[in-house]
Amino acid sequence: MTIVLTGGGTAGHIMPNLALIPYLERYFDKIYYIGETDGMEQTLAQKYGVAFFGTPAVKFDRGKPLKNLKIPAVLPKAVKEARAVLRGLKPDIVYSKGGYAALPAALAARSLKIPVIAHESDMSMGLANKLTAKFCKKVFLGFETDKYKNDKKYIFTGTPVRDGIFGYQKPTAKNSLGIPEKLPVILIIGGSLGAKAVNQCVYSCLDRLTKTAFVLHIAGKTGKPSLTRPNYRAFEFYDRVGELFAAADVVVSRAGATAAAELFALNKKVIFIPLPKTASRGDQLLNAEYYKAKNAAEVILQENLDADSLIAAVERLLALPEKTAPRPRPNADIARLIYETAKTK
Repeated sequence: MTIVLTGGGTAGHIMPNLALIPYLERYFDKIYYIGETDGMEQTLAQKYGVAFFGTPAVKFDRGKPLKNLKIPAVLPKAVKEARAVLRGLKPDIVYSKGGYAALPAALAARSLKIPVIAHESDMSMGLANKLTAKFCKKVFLGFETDKYKNDKKYIFTGTPVRDGIFGYQKPTAKNSLGIPEKLPVILIIGGSLGAKAVNQCVYSCLDRLTKTAFVLHIAGKTGKPSLTRPNYRAFEFYDRVGELFAAADVVVSRAGATAAAELFALNKKVIFIPLPKTASRGDQLLNAEYYKAKNAAEVILQENLDADSLIAAVERLLALPEKTAPRPRPNADIARLIYETAKTK
């Protein structure tokens, strides 16, 4: 059997697809990826050894409406190119993780009567998934919600997480990173491009944070990854993020669905600083509140973020007992459900 994965634009739309590959290989002889030509998904899919096929893609831009004038010209061309790829690959199913880069392949699959499954990681559904959900065979959900409880098409599965973030041990990770054994560790993550407001807050209270803890900081492109301080180590990006997770006693993060799912699976003590609605559709706010309601995270709204609020939240979580073992991850169940859907097309 053959499956085509699609999804892209950000790592949150790509990494859950790639996390499924070892499990999909149990059922599918051939696995391909369709996404935006020269997009992040092309680099990552090829890194994971998956054959990649690119199409044009265009993003709906809420902040710059004039950019959306390109959509009527670009999208039909992208669908046409995706349709040609799908005709050649003859997949049994297309699995879409959403994002604007997924839309051409999903629409092309519909026109060729190839079954489509969509996965939505956020509490609120993204635009690409809203459009494709109407014709999907199944829609998998990363969050439990009553919104679709009477519709059998929608299935709560959780979000796939990378196997590579598991298996690290705290003492080994701390030693590898050069962290004194007795110091607690605060890991701060702004996302793949960093987070300016989070970074600025961290820099404003770095001397206070590093008095009693070691700070690991994924600062992204918008931060100062070359900054050096005692008890502080910064990175623009870090390949072995599982090592950082293992070392951390408290994690401060945005509330993107994929990052949140990984931290929840690892059972870490977390402070979410969700992206505000002024810079998004509000999905991170809903994600963060979901985990807060489960007593799985503290939340600081960006408008309330300052040195005092961050340090107070960190101190509260450091005072709590160490959490228990990681939670089960849903990768195997999701791969099985995809296969069962493909069999019944």
